[in-house]
Amino acid sequence: MKKHLLIIAFIVTGLYSSTTTLVAQVTANQPPDYHVCDLDNDGLAVFDLTLQEPAIIGAQDPTNLVVKFYVTQVDANNDTNPIANSNSYFSSSSIIYARLEDFTNGDYDTTSFNIIVENTPIFTEVSLFEQCDDEVVDGFTDFDLNSLNPTITAGNPNLSVAYYASQLDAETATNPIASPYTNTINPEIIFVRVDNLITGCYATFEMELFVITPPAIFEPNALQYCDPDNDGFGEFMLTDADLEVTGGIPLGNLVVTYHYILTDALIGINPLPSPWLNDVPYNQTVHVRLFDQATGCFSLTTLVLVILDSPQIVQPTDLELYDDNGDGIEVFNLTLVEPELLNDLDPNLYSVYYYEDVNFTIPISNPISYSNIPPSPQTIYIWVEDIVNSCKSQTEFNLVLVDVLIEDEPDDLFINEGDDDGLAIFDLTVNEPQMLGNQDPLVALFSYFITLADSENDVNRISLPTAYQNITNPQTIFVRLTNSNSGNYVLTNFEIQTDGVLGVDENFNNSFKLYPNPSTGIINVQSNNLTETVAIAIYNLQGQVLLSENKTPENGTISFDVSGLSTGVYFIKIVLEDVSVIKRIVKQ
Repeated sequence: MKKHLLIIAFIVTGLYSSTTTLVAQVTANQPPDYHVCDLDNDGLAVFDLTLQEPAIIGAQDPTNLVVKFYVTQVDANNDTNPIANSNSYFSSSSIIYARLEDFTNGDYDTTSFNIIVENTPIFTEVSLFEQCDDEVVDGFTDFDLNSLNPTITAGNPNLSVAYYASQLDAETATNPIASPYTNTINPEIIFVRVDNLITGCYATFEMELFVITPPAIFEPNALQYCDPDNDGFGEFMLTDADLEVTGGIPLGNLVVTYHYILTDALIGINPLPSPWLNDVPYNQTVHVRLFDQATGCFSLTTLVLVILDSPQIVQPTDLELYDDNGDGIEVFNLTLVEPELLNDLDPNLYSVYYYEDVNFTIPISNPISYSNIPPSPQTIYIWVEDIVNSCKSQTEFNLVLVDVLIEDEPDDLFINEGDDDGLAIFDLTVNEPQMLGNQDPLVALFSYFITLADSENDVNRISLPTAYQNITNPQTIFVRLTNSNSGNYVLTNFEIQTDGVLGVDENFNNSFKLYPNPSTGIINVQSNNLTETVAIAIYNLQGQVLLSENKTPENGTISFDVSGLSTGVYFIKIVLEDVSVIKRIVKQ
């Protein structure tokens, strides 16, 4: 700082006196350095130097004072080459010299200060902030504006970021937007201000907020699985629901995934494989995520997995028919297998379909009268469909043509000799006509045995089957029917029984009372030994079974109806576990 002092002296002639006047000096106060932000960061900026004048003048009366600016100290001292455009001085960083002068007396003082060009903040502009719409697809959602700060500042801790609804608010740093922010229109322009905390410089830019519509998703129909063993579990091909999820749009950029829990679907982790085995029986819900690779947005829905019971069928026994003319063709009633096939299922709830081929492409239109296709055996393929849920089960059986067979199973034989000794003479051949059917009796030959093993091996035949005395009561007789031409054979058996029970206590036998007997209709059997379900059979005098059924006693009594029998004498056989009792009845 350089100062100059002016002293004026007054001398009055003739008087021994004098006056000295001291003129007040000016002081140029040193102002603070002057910082200007460089908008284009080229190192140059425009300075309004006159803004420093109040600081230079300070508390002095500015009336007679003038401030000028120079680029050198010499110019400031000599008042030469002052800066002409001091209110718009274009310069790089430098030292400016100021001269404060009282123009009434020429007194002056000088000072200096730095003009400094500060770079504006260096940052990354984010011109577009896209956000997927939320659960309510309306074009409005929350934007976490602060999540962009690390991107904008590149992690520079000396930079701060704020968001504003208008350019004016951004320039004046007023009314910043709080984060998260819900847009008011879509798209919406907001303004971002980045401040350098060291220099105070800032810059602004526009940013567009845009809410992306997530992919349209549709809740698919439930996937159904017909369970072969009806345990409630099965494999689901989850991808079968993909096109329903997209509304029929081919996948392309769309990715459909299935998830066990909602959290996994939201994050997009742990997709379920396809096929997938459910772990909640019969009914389970999984979560579906539809992801658009083009936008990065996703939508969620659910898929229900339903397990349906399948018909629990049994593979039926092969059907056999006697080929009476040797042409290899007979007419079969395929529906005869259905009682065994359905295994106590209600036939009104199931449809049965028969096919000639394993691929189920050649249906049999008339299963009641079907001519087999030679050679024998022929396999028939069956679909059984549940009428309610359309689940199907399949099985097969064979149509077999034989040159020997038991046409009709033999009846059990009963003879009453009236002596109650449990022994009788039986004609075992009385059942041969019904067993033989239309087979040639000269070719189809019968033989009888007392054990199954003997009948299988064709040894120890009963030598006189027309007059055979039982050895136990009742006793099982085993029958072998052989085609003498081919040697093929079939086996069956029947039971023979007479009055009296071998090995049964007489008191036990006598405990069974029948009334009324004779009867025209209902006959009751009463015994303290009747405690559980028993089998009863009624025989004629020829030992043939006329009626057979199971009866459950009530208070030690069972009843049966003989009104359908002809007038005459009959025998009733009552079987309790491994013991049987035979009584004589009369139908009037």
